[in-house]
This record gives sequence, C-alpha cells and structure tokens, in this order.
Amino acid sequence: PRGKTLGGSSPINGLIYIRGQREDYDHWAALGNAGWGHDDVLPYFVRSEGNQRGAIAGHGGDGPLKVSDIGAKHELIEAFIAGAQQVGVPRTDDFNGVHQEGAGYFQLTTYNGWRCSTASAYLKPAKHRPNLRIETDAFAAGLVMEGTRAVGVRYRQGGVIKTARCRGEVLLSAGSIQSPQLLQLSGIGPRALLEARGVPVVVD
Repeated sequence: PRGKTLGGSSPINGLIYIRGQREDYDHWAALGNAGWGHDDVLPYFVRSEGNQRGAIAGHGGDGPLKVSDIGAKHELIEAFIAGAQQVGVPRTDDFNGVHQEGAGYFQLTTYNGWRCSTASAYLKPAKHRPNLRIETDAFAAGLVMEGTRAVGVRYRQGGVIKTARCRGEVLLSAGSIQSPQLLQLSGIGPRALLEARGVPVVVD
C-alpha cells in the first residue's frame, strides 16, 4: 500500500458486506477454474465472518471480519423498499443469502460502531508473528518468476526496486484491477496482449 493505510479498499469503502452472486462463482468454475464455484468458496466466507446474527445458514458467527446490521431504520428507505415491493421486487434481509435479488438494508463490515477493515480483522491480531513482515510505502511491481512458478514479488519502495522471496506459496491479492495487471507485467496473460507491449510471455 501507499502511505500507511493498510487493508486495501476496506479502510475507505462504503462498508457494504456483499460477497458477489452465486451465478458468477459458478460461471468461473464452468470456465475451468476448479475450486471457484459458489459451494467451493462459501466455507471460506463463512469461516471469515463474525456476523452479529450469529452462525446461521450460510453465515459465520465467530470469524475475524465483523458484520453488523444497520441499527436505525429510516422512513424514507422503508418507503423506497415498499415501493420496490409494489413493482414486484422482493424485500430481502440478506443480500448474501440464497437469492441476491431484492431491496433492503445491506449489512456492514462494522463492529460496535467502528469500521472493521481487513487490516483490523487480520493484520492487527497477527502483526507480532515472527513469520509476518508488513511493508508500507511499497508499490507492487510484479511477481518474481522461476519458470512458470511464482517465488516472490518485486516492489518499489523509496525509489528502489526490492524483492521479497517466498519458500512457500505466493498469494496475489491486489483487487480486480491490479491483480491481472501484476500478472500481465509478470508475463502471465494473453500472448497477443503481452507481445504487443513487449512483455516476455511466461504463461499464455
């Protein structure tokens, strides 16, 4: 991250807790991405979630990412939801339930009135672990590749390109825009796109 803000967009986003719809995950699996179907990823969502409603169907009650209901209902929002129902849009109290379609109140990633970012949920409790080092003012520049295996990451810090290598597994989690960009900068992507930009192809 740039500056001292940790947690990706979760320190600045709208706090809405929504996982994405079942159909998208199942479509990814159907395209050949084994392990990405909705039923495959749901246990990870459940394990991560600390929902104030408790451990009910499809939700976790004691995970580190705290999820809360909006406390105060508003008459204008209630009128909007009622209007949606009048035109056939169902009311929903769970946008992460079986069906995502509907009108209602989102749940938020908050706890006792405070934002629960991924950094506060995951990094803060783990920051003293000997196998964790947090780098700030660092901008990811690409993966370190050995053949077709990722073994680390290159990053720019203080105007200098640095390398962090890994003996285990490299996990790339830079969001829906920068994840594919970093893969492409590392030679992983559509051959025509990479060759047009002078990037040596590692994996087409």
